[in-house]
Amino acid sequence: MTEGVYLITCTATGDQYVGWSAKLAVRWEKHRKDLVARRHHNSDMQSLADEYGIESFTFEVLETSGPNSIGEYAWIAKLQPTLNGTGTKRSRAKHTERMRVIWALRKTEPEFRRQQAIAAAIEGAIAALEKHEDFITPRQRRQLRQIAGEDEL
Repeated sequence: MTEGVYLITCTATGDQYVGWSAKLAVRWEKHRKDLVARRHHNSDMQSLADEYGIESFTFEVLETSGPNSIGEYAWIAKLQPTLNGTGTKRSRAKHTERMRVIWALRKTEPEFRRQQAIAAAIEGAIAALEKHEDFITPRQRRQLRQIAGEDEL
C-alpha cells in the first residue's frame, strides 16, 4: 500500500482537510465509514457530511512519501485547510498550539537542520553568483532558483 499525504475536500463548501497515512486507500475508507456512521473524530467534517452528504467529499493524494516529500505539516501550512483547525471559522487555538509544539520539535531534528543548512548554502551561492553574472548562465540561474524553491525567474 502507498503512504503519503492526502486532501479531503467538501465540494459544497470548499472546506478541506489534510492528513497523512501509511495506507492511503484504507484511510479514505475509514473516513467515509466514520462519516456515514456519524462518529467521525472531526466534528466540523461530520457536520458538513450531515448537511451535504458523503457524496460531497472528494479524496486526493497530494504526495506519496519519499525522499523529496514535504510532509503533512508543510501541506497544512501551505493550504491552510479549514477542517484541520487553521481556518478562521474553526478551532484555531487548539490547532495553533499543536502546530507550535510540532514545529518546535521539528527544528531540533537533525534532518530538518540539515535541510535548513542546505537551503542557506544555496541562497548564499545564488547571492554570490548574482554579483558575478558573467560566471553563470540564465539556465543555471533558473536551476538554482528552482532548487531554492523560487520558481519565478
